[in-house]
Amino acid sequence: MPRIDFRINQAIDGEIVASTLSAGDEKHRPVIVANLSLGGALVEGEIDGMDHVTRLRLLIGDRDDLELPATVIWKEKNRLRLSFYYDDEDTLNRLWSYLRRGIEKMEKEQACPYCDRAVTGKPDECPFCHLSLKLSDDYLSTHTKKTFFQRLGHHLRGLNGDGHLRLLNMIDREILKEKSEEGLEEYVGTCRQMLELFSLIRKVAPTEMPVLLLGESGTGKELAAQAIHERSSRSKRPLHVINCAAIPETLLEAELFGHERGAFTGAYQARKGKFELAEKGTLFLDEIGEMPWSLQAKLLRFLEDKMIERIGCQKARKVDARIIAATNRELEREVHEGNFRQDLYYRLSVFPIHLPPLRERGADKIILAKYFLGKFCREDGSWRKKRFSAEALDAIHHYEWPGNVRELINKVRKGIVVSESDEITVGDLDLVSPFQPENDEPASLEDIRSSYERKKLQETIDACGGNLSRSARELHISRTTLHKLKKKYRL
Repeated sequence: MPRIDFRINQAIDGEIVASTLSAGDEKHRPVIVANLSLGGALVEGEIDGMDHVTRLRLLIGDRDDLELPATVIWKEKNRLRLSFYYDDEDTLNRLWSYLRRGIEKMEKEQACPYCDRAVTGKPDECPFCHLSLKLSDDYLSTHTKKTFFQRLGHHLRGLNGDGHLRLLNMIDREILKEKSEEGLEEYVGTCRQMLELFSLIRKVAPTEMPVLLLGESGTGKELAAQAIHERSSRSKRPLHVINCAAIPETLLEAELFGHERGAFTGAYQARKGKFELAEKGTLFLDEIGEMPWSLQAKLLRFLEDKMIERIGCQKARKVDARIIAATNRELEREVHEGNFRQDLYYRLSVFPIHLPPLRERGADKIILAKYFLGKFCREDGSWRKKRFSAEALDAIHHYEWPGNVRELINKVRKGIVVSESDEITVGDLDLVSPFQPENDEPASLEDIRSSYERKKLQETIDACGGNLSRSARELHISRTTLHKLKKKYRL
């Protein structure tokens, strides 16, 4: 199999890090990196007892040391082949910058850095493996996209359970980024709940089964329905949306099922309902818990035999439409109280998906706030490039967000408008600072420092996935100091 990455063959000082059976304990061993690429590396050295390698650290300078999450593909005496996976885009970009400098020194070798065949002249791509030989500014993005499925097959070999989980999470992120230009880029997340949500969307989207989306108002249920539709075989047909709570009962039946001419006063001509309009596509029934009892029976019939009847027509019509429903109500309780049909509930809840509230999504609150800030500033060229103050970021992180993502969007929009400088403050967002006591008495300097230190520690440890060595480097402190601070703040 030809290589799918540029590779440099240089002796680079490095260090492999392996986990041990003791929780939180690690072993470090110096190695020589014999060759290096975006996908992995070959390292040489004393590797006995280093069976569970988790990271490779390239020792390329005090400030430039690069730590790469890795897993072992194969090993032999004094040699390991490592495969890289990336926790963040910055790590990938830093590695590519280092590789590019090394590749530029190898241009005189006149050999394809992928398949090792001789290449004469300076062609744009290899005539044998047809991969690009040009180190353009967009090489990294175009090449990684082109070789995504090659990489997938390559990484599947020899992975343990943890490796497969990391790979699935990577696939989830890549799949959900494919349609980012169509407005789904904001449906992102790094917390465990969101990664599980992405995985469920990936699994259910290609099927024909109905999906029930459960979650508080403002958690992004319509966006989840759109993500499912866009990744289904029905994506070339429209996604039709109807809010069952926004339309009066007398009109909802006609909106859903259509009507014949003369069916009621004002029905001057026949009209298709949402079910028929969604033929070969998807119908999203938002706030399904608000659907009147009389219409629940008609929806149940559709789910059972795909048949509907227009108002004023006795002849049933067969309709091919997929149903995705959503509610912020506890439907099991509604069934128990007699407000929702039990048989309909069981038909709809074949594949339930719970959307987590924003308050449970940890660092995602900061990620989303920064995303929307950048998005809104770009949409209106009159806005200066703005940023959140440190206090505002802390307030965003610790605020409960009862209105979830919808409330976050509104707060960010307001902050952009009312801020009088490039920095958006807690007051601009109309949020309460986590440092300010409820009695409005100023907190002491020591309280502020301790509060900030504790929160910064927790956020950094969470962002590094619990990796203490990486957390210590991010905070520019020793691992010993980090342990002392963890003990101090009981983290």
